[in-house]
Amino acid sequence: ADLKTCAVTVQAGKETGQLFLREGELIAAECAAETGDDALYRILSWNDPRIQLDYLPFERTRSVSSGLMGLLLESQRRRDTALSD
Repeated sequence: ADLKTCAVTVQAGKETGQLFLREGELIAAECAAETGDDALYRILSWNDPRIQLDYLPFERTRSVSSGLMGLLLESQRRRDTALSD
């Protein structure tokens, strides 16, 4: 497997966020003043995002709490809860 290190810029409307992957593993997320899990959940809640990959080196420390699958499942749970409220 060719595991990449890259920054993923995500834009939806006027909002922009970034996800940072090191050797294929999500290590950090940033959006406005939010970082880590909160930033990731915000980015994942956007509709019709545009995505750009940049294969450039970056300096970030881990700010997300767990693996991508767990974060995606929690994001979907939050979205379902918001829709049912």
